[in-house]
Amino acid sequence: ETDASLIFTGELAKFVPSAAAFFLQGALIVGLISALLSSYRGAISTVQDVPAAMFAILAATLVDRMAGNASPEAIFATLVAGLSLSAFSIGLGFWVLGVAKLGGLVSYIPFPVTAGFLSGVGLYLILGAIQIATGISFSWSNIFSLMEPHALLRWIPAGALGMICFLVTHRYRHPSVLPAFLLLVIIGFHIWARIIGLPGGGLTLMLFNIPSGALGQLPNVNLFAMGDWALLMDHVGAIGSILVVCHLSMLLNVSGLDMQSEEGIDVNRELKVAGTANLLLSLLGSSSGYNSFSLSSLIQRMQAKSRLTGIIVAGTCALILSFGGVLLQWVPLVAISSILFFMGLNLLRKWLFAHWQRLTITEFAIVLLIIAAMKVFGTLPAVGIGLMLSIAHFVLT
Repeated sequence: ETDASLIFTGELAKFVPSAAAFFLQGALIVGLISALLSSYRGAISTVQDVPAAMFAILAATLVDRMAGNASPEAIFATLVAGLSLSAFSIGLGFWVLGVAKLGGLVSYIPFPVTAGFLSGVGLYLILGAIQIATGISFSWSNIFSLMEPHALLRWIPAGALGMICFLVTHRYRHPSVLPAFLLLVIIGFHIWARIIGLPGGGLTLMLFNIPSGALGQLPNVNLFAMGDWALLMDHVGAIGSILVVCHLSMLLNVSGLDMQSEEGIDVNRELKVAGTANLLLSLLGSSSGYNSFSLSSLIQRMQAKSRLTGIIVAGTCALILSFGGVLLQWVPLVAISSILFFMGLNLLRKWLFAHWQRLTITEFAIVLLIIAAMKVFGTLPAVGIGLMLSIAHFVLT
């Protein structure tokens, strides 16, 4: 539901339950296919934050283009159609790379470009956390609005909790730390809401109220038909940039797990498995999914490498789809925002701060420039800028 909340904001927030259902169905499918077909027995795959965060950038543009000219339902249908088109493109691209045995391409991507992209995604997750907490999108024109007392009281606690979670999980690496922290935040919020007497026990700050049966629904042909496909075709370049970043992220996840596990994972097979899963996801309106480095490495540290583990993780999504609506409606905004802050800080630490000493001043400047370019110009121009500068730096040095 975190990824759905990142994409469907403002007046589209009422559609988050439906989007959460599509995403959970996607996580179930990609997790099950990976558990059964992956070349690595401990592989855990799920709907990923990177494609969701990248699509959220495109979603903001689409919403701006359609605002005032289309109903919220038509905008929602267009975003779902865009997610399906994105998942189909990514799945097809994974398949082509896997069949052509081009999984080793990741080794040719300049490191500053990789670090810049993923650091930029981390920054966007943090900005998305602020937007979810306050309902105000981050822009220069909204700076003063974000500094108003009522806004500060929403995003600063979320940021502080995200930082605490970041520090605690790096100090204590037990797999139960993150779920326990999230549970404490949820319980603490409800206690605080009752103490200070927020209306309805603090329900005004809740993420969403999920109606009965909302998590069991499937997208239908009429929903896809309502989408503005012509508008989506005008933004094929943005969808292409999502494809590039997802391929990069997927290859990095698999190659990183390969180095950590030392088991000789077949990268090309992983690409074909992920391609199959994403082609199916495109029928559901879900964001894209593939191998999760963090979850797979966690399973490795727990010494629970088996296909059954992946099946159990996927089965958890099925349980949530069946019974989780009653529980999910009690998750407050501050909990979701703090987790987004945590994920953003993790990406910035891993790809920006942890590697700055191995980079020259020029390479580090390229990383920072890519991050800025992603915010100002978009992902695809940032890719081109980063690659050109990295190649020029290599030639000159």
